[in-house]
Amino acid sequence: MKISDLLQALDSIAPLALSEPWDHSGLQLGGASWRCSRVGFCLDATVESVQVASREGCDVLVAHHPLCFLPLADLDTSRFVAQTAGEAFRLGVAVVGWHTPWDSARGGVNEGLLARAGLLSARGLRPMPGGFGMGGMGEWPESCPACASAAALAGAWDLSGYRLAGDPTKEVRRVALCGGSGGDLWQDALEGGADLYATSEMKHHQIVEALASGLALMLCDHGEMEAPSMSDLARRVEGLGFDVRVLPETPSHYQWAARGSGRHKD
Repeated sequence: MKISDLLQALDSIAPLALSEPWDHSGLQLGGASWRCSRVGFCLDATVESVQVASREGCDVLVAHHPLCFLPLADLDTSRFVAQTAGEAFRLGVAVVGWHTPWDSARGGVNEGLLARAGLLSARGLRPMPGGFGMGGMGEWPESCPACASAAALAGAWDLSGYRLAGDPTKEVRRVALCGGSGGDLWQDALEGGADLYATSEMKHHQIVEALASGLALMLCDHGEMEAPSMSDLARRVEGLGFDVRVLPETPSHYQWAARGSGRHKD
């Protein structure tokens, strides 16, 4: 098979038509005519993930986050993008990014988070034709306090930690979420009747406004919310006849090395 075959397979699962306008999903490094004998899947394309992919016999690496996200002014290999690209060229590993199409696809990042949590009546927070939608919303079988709801989500998603803001005793029945940076969707969550909104990053003013509206907020690690979905994508691609490997995620790629309260009393 060729990389062009892989791109067609990915597009059949998570169509590029679902991309957000600012996204840069697709083939990032390599050629469509290059051979595709084994495909590695991971969250981020880094020097280390490229090296792991090569050791696993992969000639293509599919990362959730595009390696080339912002315009490049140079190819200085002391910097992350050029350094990673240089290693990929050296090892003969093509790099593909499949970002917001997989976020919004059926069975993708957001629908997968709802399914892992066991939330019912799952639907997209911003539904999209041909997909599930950006973000998601679902309901618990029975309402429970926000503190218990957040703990249940953290357990279902295997989080190392989270932050909860708002009234911890507030009864939560409807949960909205967005894997990754979802600060722009909190108003969609509120308008959809959500009691709690879980995402990875929000701006300060978004948090202030959301809390003032009565919405409980749960902030999670970006990588921990999204990384498990790459196994789902790999299985889907494997079902289309490709040899795949899910590469182990290195915690240093997306987890803080230490946690501290930052507040000490004598």
